[in-house]
Amino acid sequence: MVKIQVYDLLGKVIATLHDGKLAAGHHQFTFSGASVPSGIYFYRVESANFNSVRKMMLVK
Repeated sequence: MVKIQVYDLLGKVIATLHDGKLAAGHHQFTFSGASVPSGIYFYRVESANFNSVRKMMLVK
């Protein structure tokens, strides 16, 4: 099981890009950000063996 979520600076979940099984390998997901203002956001990738939080900048 893999969960990929986008958070704002306050820690609120803005979007869930994936929540389910994925085969091993490289995958690409798109976050449009159409409903949120420009700014700094974080995305989190969670699985049984891996957790990562990274920062991204949304510029409109």
